Amino acid sequence: MPTNEGLKQHLMADYERVQDELLAKRKPDDEITLSEIEQLVLEAREEMSEQMLAALTEVGEWEQPRCPRCGGRMHYKGRRSRQVVTLSGEVRLSSAYYYRPSCQTGFPPLHERWGLGRSPSSPGLWHRASATCQRGSDSSVPRSIALVTLVVDNYDEDESVRDAVTT
Repeated sequence: MPTNEGLKQHLMADYERVQDELLAKRKPDDEITLSEIEQLVLEAREEMSEQMLAALTEVGEWEQPRCPRCGGRMHYKGRRSRQVVTLSGEVRLSSAYYYRPSCQTGFPPLHERWGLGRSPSSPGLWHRASATCQRGSDSSVPRSIALVTLVVDNYDEDESVRDAVTT
């Protein structure tokens, strides 16, 4: 895992690059509209959010895990990556994958520690969507999208979601 100072230097270089791209796209003052300025800022903010999320999720691996079934040592089987949708955008997470042949059990400990399970969405996005459905409205997440997110992400894993959909 990089040091905070190394991470800061990496993020500052990303910020400078995004800033240069924004300024290169900017039209002269007498030609640009407020809507175009807003769009430029939103694009830059999205790019920086994705860069920060990617940098902060690049973590070092921790000790070799134990099998949740038998308690035996798991065997390193390489790295696995997957795309995850978060409140800050999409990010590709890569982490060590461990397997216990005798129990036929395998998992990436980092993904487990972060509460991802099989869901393609982060727990933060799941909670935001859940709260949106309960409240009935949220300007940042339309209710229909939140409901679809809840069903798709949790149909196989959560009995209450299956019950809500099938009744």
